[in-house]
Amino acid sequence: MKTKILTLAALMLGATMFTACSDDDDNGKGGGVTPPLSEGSGVLVLCTGSFNNSMYGDLTYYNALTKVATQEMFTTANGRSLGMTPNTAKIYGNKLYIVVNGENTVEVVDKTTMKSVKQISLPALMGTQRGISPREIAAADGCIYVTLFGTSGSTGKGSVAVIDTVDFALVRTFDVGSYPEGIAVVGDRVYVANSNYGMGGGSITKYNLTTNTSSLIQNDATNNPVDVVAVGDDVYFLDYGTYDAAWNQVDAGVRRLNANDNVTRVADATAMSVSGNKIYCIYAPWGRAAKTYSCYDITAGTDTPLTFEGAELYYPQAIGADPATGDIFVASARQDPDTGYTSYTLPGYVNHYKADGSFVTTFDCGADPQVIFFTTAK
Repeated sequence: MKTKILTLAALMLGATMFTACSDDDDNGKGGGVTPPLSEGSGVLVLCTGSFNNSMYGDLTYYNALTKVATQEMFTTANGRSLGMTPNTAKIYGNKLYIVVNGENTVEVVDKTTMKSVKQISLPALMGTQRGISPREIAAADGCIYVTLFGTSGSTGKGSVAVIDTVDFALVRTFDVGSYPEGIAVVGDRVYVANSNYGMGGGSITKYNLTTNTSSLIQNDATNNPVDVVAVGDDVYFLDYGTYDAAWNQVDAGVRRLNANDNVTRVADATAMSVSGNKIYCIYAPWGRAAKTYSCYDITAGTDTPLTFEGAELYYPQAIGADPATGDIFVASARQDPDTGYTSYTLPGYVNHYKADGSFVTTFDCGADPQVIFFTTAK
């Protein structure tokens, strides 16, 4: 499960602004030399660090050909930290866009050199009421779409900022539901997962970019949606479900949202990622010791268990399949040897498997790895 601010259970259990701040020359001062990332063989892991321990997040890069991993890629390339709690990242064109929750920024990075191109301050772009706590990102038609909590706690509404990727100007904003997280763009429709801060009663906002109108999808199968993906005309979202009296997580899984706004459960999951027409899932809910993995084939409509060779990962949090090779990567936090609980300050690690589940190697990454993506992504 993600350790981002997503669920009431995570909080209860203690699991545990338009301006550019600097240009390429300024960002490089004092920075080390970062070797270019290899197109077609590169794996990037976004690690959030630890807010409670004042540990900044960063990127780990793994070359799948040489089997060499390099940590703190952003800091090395730019001579400064990425910031507190980078939430997610998206490769779009030749840029990498990183949403940094604790800094209220979107970092725009050259995907080959890791040099910062722009640092977009969202409060400066949108105002201090709406431009705070950015969460997730999508990209389409020359724009990035960023969800923001804003002042959801007092207004019951979050926002989406649509930002041009050429001049980084604000194209438009629109309101969505309470505490929005994941976002996907399908043609002229935008789908946003409104988590309601894990309190139950979450929803999906469907916004029409042509008519500037929206509708709210809310039903018994939509409790705590956190991620949304689009595959062709299909929309799938990850819902963290609910919690029983003992704080065991119940009914977490991937749901399909069809053209008639009907919701169907397709797989058990607490984390997911998409590669081609397949959704790769981790199922490691609170209160359940065993961890399982599966692959949902969208075309066939089948969910097939995945078995990985070697030792079980301690606390799997992110999964990804390389679209070029089919190799699978699973990221995990470590167990703290002193407390026996999950550590969000020790380096995490990632296991590299072949598509058939055979073990290749493992490599260290930064603390609290949350997102795996690939330099092959466009």
